[in-house]
Amino acid sequence: MVVAREQRDCGDFFEGSGYYVLGGGAIEAALLAGLYDVIAPGNHGYAQHVRCPELREITVCSNVTGPDGESIWPPLVLAEIGERRVAVTAVLGVEAFTSIPPADRIGHQIDDPAVALRRLHRRWSGRVDCWIVLSHAGFAHDLALAHACPFADVIFAGHCHDPRTGPDRTAGGAVVRGAELAVGYALARPGAHGWSCAVERFPTTATGLLREVPTSVSRAVTTAAMLREQLNEVLGPLDRRFADRTPDRREVLDLLAAVALAITGAQVVMLNHSSLREAPLRTTCMPGTC
Repeated sequence: MVVAREQRDCGDFFEGSGYYVLGGGAIEAALLAGLYDVIAPGNHGYAQHVRCPELREITVCSNVTGPDGESIWPPLVLAEIGERRVAVTAVLGVEAFTSIPPADRIGHQIDDPAVALRRLHRRWSGRVDCWIVLSHAGFAHDLALAHACPFADVIFAGHCHDPRTGPDRTAGGAVVRGAELAVGYALARPGAHGWSCAVERFPTTATGLLREVPTSVSRAVTTAAMLREQLNEVLGPLDRRFADRTPDRREVLDLLAAVALAITGAQVVMLNHSSLREAPLRTTCMPGTC
């Protein structure tokens, strides 16, 4: 079956906000199902892609298999874009996969993304005109993936923790990603000579925003509104060291490491520097932010 596909997400749409903490992922799942045609699984919210029926319908991934060796999700979908028959597939990075809680991936195995893509390419050779890959591996890994799989016309990068957005041109195509935290998005258009990629920012003024909420996401908006009052409740005063400023990530991690050492009695503490996002704080602590 050939279908028209337009909107794609590269994973990690879940976790990291008060709405997720209180809503358990229901809002994010409704937004993805209402706005996107194809999505890649990420390490954050991996279980949602496995268990949520509406997300399973739009998730693709070519390098994660179950106990029987069969793909957990369809390895690709076909799209007609600019009179071209395009194969849209996705891969999950090995490092991202191993960071998923083991209980959420029982029986699941992961193949090297490049090996899986080349195997899929051989299977579909001659039946499609172009290849678009949604990758949840990181920008540096995706540049290496582009060199290993020159048939990939566009690789949309996710799981980055990297300031680079591209587009970076390679021998075969391009690697590009949108800015994180809903700042912007990446797009690709078919042209006379390959694909044209760009990075855009979402509008920040009222005149540039939608006046009406699309019906496809009205359920998510309604649920978010119900939780907003809880998120506005004040839990208590913030530690004076962090109030009314934007703490440095290293400063916060040093404090967490000291606390962890004191509580556990361990000699070494390992923390992920890139997992923290710097944000301006006020004088009070709000749900999901402390």
